Formats: sequence, structure tokens, C-alpha cells
Amino acid sequence: MNPPELKDGPGSESRHGRAHFLQVFLSQRPQMEALVSRRVGCRATAADLVQDLFLRFWRRPLVQVEELGTYLLRCAGNIAIDHLRSEGSRDRLNQHWQAEPDAQGC
Repeated sequence: MNPPELKDGPGSESRHGRAHFLQVFLSQRPQMEALVSRRVGCRATAADLVQDLFLRFWRRPLVQVEELGTYLLRCAGNIAIDHLRSEGSRDRLNQHWQAEPDAQGC
């Protein structure tokens, strides 16, 4: 049995767009991970954040941008900032709960 042929049709633009996105993403991944790693200070966290970024883009409709590689690097920087902000919020909340003694002393 022969594999089905990919023909130009209504979904072909989407397939070509996804293939282009995947190619650009994979070529930019090392730079994105390095950028995020420098900002968050952990290579494992950086890899996780970049993977989350990939899933976000993969699940939503393709957006046309002029330079996809540059756009992905900017998004990687933004996801690192978002992570640091959420970590800072979590730390402040934990400090607040630890600083307040229980009213009944328990």
C-alpha cells in the first residue's frame, strides 16, 4: 500500500506553515534555551520553558510574522521574564505566610 500523497488543497498552507514553523523553531531552540537559561539561572527550567513555548505555538493557529526566528527569540525572553515574575510572586507570598504568626499561636 502506498502512502497518501500530500496535495495542495485547503490544508496545504497550514501544513507548509507548520513545517516552516517546526524547522525555524528547531533551528532557534539552542539559542532560545541559552537565552532563557541565562535569565532564569537553570538549564533544566529553560528547557522546560522553551518546550512550553513550543506547545503554546503548536496549539494555536499560525500567525504570520515577518521574521519568525527573531519573534521566537523575543517570545523566549518574555517567557523567562514571566517565569521570574511568577517565582517572585510565589516567594513573596510564602514570606508573607511565614511572617504572619497564627492568631492562636498554633
